[in-house]
Amino acid sequence: MITIDRSGPSPYSMWMRSAAGPMIAPLSNDGVVSVDSNGRVQVWETSPALLGSSLQGWTKLIGQADNDLQVE
Repeated sequence: MITIDRSGPSPYSMWMRSAAGPMIAPLSNDGVVSVDSNGRVQVWETSPALLGSSLQGWTKLIGQADNDLQVE
């Protein structure tokens, strides 16, 4: 039989309790990455050029339903 020491909290649960909000860091390609206390990682595009490129990609995938969509 193998016993597991459960005498203290795990490092993850300690971090989860101490984290006041998401951790945010800049990316090299004009973006931002965030990690919340649930471990969810999200990459945010902040460059107008990247946002425009992504909008064109989505338009190709789903079509142009709303002519008012644009990146400003």
